[in-house]
Parts: sequence; C-alpha cells; structure tokens
Amino acid sequence: MRTNAFARKATQTLSLPLAKLSTALQQYVQSCAKSPDSEAPRTCGTRRDRLLELDALRGIAAVAVVVGHFTSQLHSLGFIDWRFTVGSKGPHLFFIVSGFVILLTLERTRSATDFIVSRASRLYPAYWTAVVVTFALLGVTLMQPPPAENALVNLTMFQAWLGVPDLNVVYWTLSVELRFYAMMLLIFVLGQTRNVEAIGFVWLLAVVAMNALVTADTAIFKVANLLLIPDYGPLFIAGIAFRRLYVYGRSLGRLALVGACLATQIWIDSEPETVICVVSFFGMFILLVCGALSSIATRPMVFIGTVSYSLYLIHEVIGAVLIPRLSSVLPNAFVLCTLPFALSMVVASAITYGIERPALTAIRTHYKRDRNA
Repeated sequence: MRTNAFARKATQTLSLPLAKLSTALQQYVQSCAKSPDSEAPRTCGTRRDRLLELDALRGIAAVAVVVGHFTSQLHSLGFIDWRFTVGSKGPHLFFIVSGFVILLTLERTRSATDFIVSRASRLYPAYWTAVVVTFALLGVTLMQPPPAENALVNLTMFQAWLGVPDLNVVYWTLSVELRFYAMMLLIFVLGQTRNVEAIGFVWLLAVVAMNALVTADTAIFKVANLLLIPDYGPLFIAGIAFRRLYVYGRSLGRLALVGACLATQIWIDSEPETVICVVSFFGMFILLVCGALSSIATRPMVFIGTVSYSLYLIHEVIGAVLIPRLSSVLPNAFVLCTLPFALSMVVASAITYGIERPALTAIRTHYKRDRNA
C-alpha cells in the first residue's frame, strides 16, 4: 500500500511539469521541421563574440555576492539589523553566464583536450593563489587554523568529492561549475553539440524527475546527480539557450526552452526572493539577446566583471579578517563594508593581471606549441 501511495504521489507531482516540458519539446521538434534554415548563424554587426554585457553581468553578480557576505558579517556583529540576502542569488546569474560562455567555448573547440586546457588555464592559477592567500590569512588570524592537509586537497578543486571541507565557503560553486563542464564535455565528445537544444529539453525532464522522486543510493543515480545538477541545471541550460538565440536568432523551440528552464527553476525553488531574482536574470539575458543591454556595460562594471573571478574567490576571507578588527575603531557600517570591498578589488586586480592572465597566456601558448609540433 505504501508503494502504491508513493507511486500515486510521484505521478501527481510529476504530471504537470512533465506535461509542460513534453509540450515544449514537441514545439521544438515542430519548429525545427518548419525552419530548416534556422541554423544559419546571424552575421550582422551586432553579433559579437566578445560581449561587454557579459562582463557587466559578471560584475553585477560579483558585487551582489560581496555585499551579501559583508552585510551578513556586519549583521552578526550587531552593526545592522538587515542583510543583503539577494547576494546569495549571485551564483544563479553566474551559472546562466557559464551556460552561455561554455557553449561558445565548445563552438571553437577542436578536441576534448583543447577544452580541458582552456578551462584549467582559466580556473586554476587564480584559484591556487586564492587558496594560498586564504590559508595564510586564516593561519595568522585564527587560534586553530585549518589543517594544511585540507588546504592541499582544496588545491585540486575536487574537495567536495574527497570528503574535505571547503577552505572558503564560496568554493561550493566551483564544484557545481565542474559538474557542468563534465556534462558539456560529454556532449561534445559524443558529437552532439549541434543537438544541444534537444538535449536541453531531455536534461530538463531528467531534472524534474530527480527533484520529484526520492533519491536512490545507486551508482547510476549518483552519476546522474553529478552530471545533471538537479538544483541548478535549468540555469546552465538557459545560458545555452540564450547563446543559441544570440547566434541563430529566435525560433519557437529556443524560446520554449528558455520558458521551460524558467518554469523548472521556479518549480525547484519557489521562495519569493529567489523567483524575483531568477526572473530578473532571465529578463537581463532577453535584453542582451535583443541587443538592448548595452547600457549596463559601463567601464566600472566591465572592469569589476573582468576581475570578478578573483574577487569572488578572495573577498570573503578579506571581509572575515578585516571587518571584526576594524569594527572597534571604525564603528560605521558603510565604512566597514567599503574598505574591505576596496581592498578586495585591489587584491583581485593584482591576481587577475599579475597571475591569472600571464599564467593563462603561458599555459595556452605552451599547449598550442606542443599540439602543433
């Protein structure tokens, strides 16, 4: 009886979202059949490979996360009675940007090794620097600093799967990004990049199923959970859909995919603040696709977006070390938020231009030379 009750409950829970996604998939197939020329890339001057708007969106996400963490620290110290909780939704915007950018990367990729080197050279130099700086600061300021073994495991970026805690709370998003990279690499290796929209619909169906049904402690479920990212998968898929809309233009299928991603993500997390943020992020990308988001690409915001990865990695530990120590001599919430932000920007800029970019150039140049030898 218990099994039958569960089956009925699962069927009821799944029926509506599955029906919506199935309808969207049918619309996609029909649109592809009616629009054989829809896969011709648009060539007008507005279709740029380097989008300053994407840098600006990264900047917005990074600033939101930083302000969120700093106001939480000020709140815990009793300086303010509120927190900028919207900052916790910054990673949602980062994930949509990643879906857009990673598809762009794969469109230019010749082999799986090319993709791996591209991603590793982008992520690891700044990350290794941030881990070393974080461990050093924690070692100096804490009575009981984290074990050196934990820091060494964190250097791999695989600590989430090795049973070791993150050295910094912000590192959790990196494991999510790596899972997305693995999924996209699998799609690329299987030669299915051109079918990524149809795969997106199937991916969404799987996400709905995984969120609606009880988890299972099986190897297949664990692999599916790893690759499909049931909590945030729709955001990455939306980024992919927006990239296809940007390059190939509107089609019923692509618009349906965006709508299905939005509906699924809201269904996964229907907390009002999250819904407002996610809808706003989708709106920003719709404006980007339409060429109507250039106003946010100001020089300050683009610069913050350029250093956003390092800023994201380093800001939390700077705030955690600096804010409590300054609070006794500078009892002003605005100053206590502004000074750590300014220092974080200086450190992030130094990491970006002094370490990340030179290392990225050196790694990719060496790789290309060896590949072409």
